[in-house]
Amino acid sequence: LGALSGRLGADKQHGREIDILPRLLQRLLDPESTASVQDQIVKVIYPIMKQNKEQANETLKELLDIALAAKTPAMRRRGAAMGIGPTVRGLSIQAFAQHKIMDRI
Repeated sequence: LGALSGRLGADKQHGREIDILPRLLQRLLDPESTASVQDQIVKVIYPIMKQNKEQANETLKELLDIALAAKTPAMRRRGAAMGIGPTVRGLSIQAFAQHKIMDRI
């Protein structure tokens, strides 16, 4: 699902990445998800983030909050931490400064 969305051009998606991204993030952050499932999701998130910068900014804030929360289950924190990389990549390296990622870590 994510791979297909990432391969379609922005003009061909008709907003489908907006529908797909929440499903992928839900599965990425699911404490029941295995590491291999999280790895596969992380591989397909980048193109979706690159095409929808506004949603990527919101997602990055959410992922940072989850990854840095102390009482979050370990697999959920791991999924959030793994999702930060492709989200920043989709936004560009300037997202590090804009969201003060290094200061928060």
